[in-house]
Amino acid sequence: MEMNILSDIHFFEGEWDDFEGILIYGIGDYGQMLTDYLIHIGKKEKIKDIMVTDRCGSPKEYQGIAVCDARQALSDPENRRYRVIVATSAEYWNAITEVLEAYQVSSACYLSEAGYRAIKRSIDGGTFVPYSGIDFLVAGFMKCGTTSLYHILNKMDFIYLPREKETYFFRWKDKVDHAQEVLIRRYFSDIKEGQTVGMIEPSFFARAEGVYQQWGGGKIIFRMRNPVSAAFSLYKMDNRTGVKIFMEAYETYGCYNHESMFSKWIEVKLKNPEFQFHYGYWLDNWLKYFRKENIKVVFLEELLQEPQKAVSDILKFIGLDEKCDTNTFPRANEGDYVFADADGYRNAMELSELMKTYERTRDPRLEPEISRVKKKLDTAEKITGLSLSDKDVAMLKTYFDADVRHLEEILDKDLSEIWF
Repeated sequence: MEMNILSDIHFFEGEWDDFEGILIYGIGDYGQMLTDYLIHIGKKEKIKDIMVTDRCGSPKEYQGIAVCDARQALSDPENRRYRVIVATSAEYWNAITEVLEAYQVSSACYLSEAGYRAIKRSIDGGTFVPYSGIDFLVAGFMKCGTTSLYHILNKMDFIYLPREKETYFFRWKDKVDHAQEVLIRRYFSDIKEGQTVGMIEPSFFARAEGVYQQWGGGKIIFRMRNPVSAAFSLYKMDNRTGVKIFMEAYETYGCYNHESMFSKWIEVKLKNPEFQFHYGYWLDNWLKYFRKENIKVVFLEELLQEPQKAVSDILKFIGLDEKCDTNTFPRANEGDYVFADADGYRNAMELSELMKTYERTRDPRLEPEISRVKKKLDTAEKITGLSLSDKDVAMLKTYFDADVRHLEEILDKDLSEIWF
């Protein structure tokens, strides 16, 4: 089947009148946005149907257009003459393609993330302002609740965050031409007037000099968590993302072996003086480039205990006279599992390589392949409920103790009650 990727709204400029009719496949955010756009440009009559794979939970209509079962709609030969535009996120593309092929649909277009953003910008019109830099950056640390903080801040209309939580800018900065322009086009093209612009990039904890050179000395926020808990969470994430350190053990045992794998992983990490959860070490490095009053540390344990106060303090720090009205802190990206066998782990490695390429190129043709591998990972056998032994906890506390005491000196704060 011919497949086109609608990665930019200009793909169809001047072509809508060439289509006898349009079938929109999907009624989530993408489908609604595409429907709104066609109405916005006066092409509502072109929409013959909005289709869904499963009618359960779907509305009966949207904007006065009937929402129908895709199989029922495509069983009508008349409908198969119309152009199908798949307006869903890429994770559903493979399943939808199977339906289209079953009904011998000769061609379809797939609305990409970039196309969705272009449509949204077109509808909102002149409410946008040019990018002029970032106002705050959450620069670390990984596995300390940055994803949950993103979800809270991203719901606030007065804050702008890129649609994707992380840009991974320094991973691809030197691999593309005009990286700054690419960054702005991909992630900062729809800032609205009056919004405070931020980035949440927990992998930037080791990039103090690069951040300073790229964005200057603005407001920097760090999320920190008991380093023992954070290290164990990172261990499980490294397994889920296919970090190669585990491959020898998987090939040896054919399955997950906690004692062997954790021992090898932690041995390698503890040999590295720049292990990321040496918070005091990294904070010293940031203080070489940023004034202390421009750096704020937020502890996950305190945020969980008093989320309203903690988030309101963050808003005040970045210069906003706003209050957070949430009394709960969402738990996101916890990922309390590892892969039970080598097959799941190899799929994780495959996805990791695909995502690295996608981060650099943003090639929408990779999206169906990414979706395919993610689907395999969803069904892979997993092991949950892992915990550290008392011996390993004691060992890690001893290992991190000097750095935690140093962090206390930097912050003038006693951490013994919330950590150790």
